[in-house]
Amino acid sequence: MINEWPDIENFIKSVKEFLYGHTYLKSKKSLKSYLALIPLIYFHYHYPNKSASVKHVDNYLLRTLLAGSFGGSPDALIDNGMNHISEKKDFYCSGRSLRISKRELLKQSYFKKNDSHLIFNIWYQNVNYNPAYLGNELQIDHIFPTNLLKKVKPSNT
Repeated sequence: MINEWPDIENFIKSVKEFLYGHTYLKSKKSLKSYLALIPLIYFHYHYPNKSASVKHVDNYLLRTLLAGSFGGSPDALIDNGMNHISEKKDFYCSGRSLRISKRELLKQSYFKKNDSHLIFNIWYQNVNYNPAYLGNELQIDHIFPTNLLKKVKPSNT
């Protein structure tokens, strides 16, 4: 693995650029779990000629990130996805429910920063989430002030 690390690193960067350029994910803040990227990186590494044609990556990412599919003990899910990719030479990851109910969606929290960024990356897809000047980064409080949100939903603390 040490000898192959430069190639692996390039594939990881390539997947990141693919995501930022072809999905609603526009910044690392929107990733609730980097574990969701492992099957994508694995697929891209082993099948680089097929990776550009991966269908439904948006759907996969949205559902795994919102449903928290890689929370808890993700090893079996990752192994299942890797085994499928190796056997079928196609992208796929399953093993946990990717169903998102209205209740699950409403459980997303302003106070968990990645939840907010994920939702806003979906909502505002044409916004520059990675400005050169850090002072121009988006501030969620400027969209929905904390004091207004607390009036709508009291803090869980």
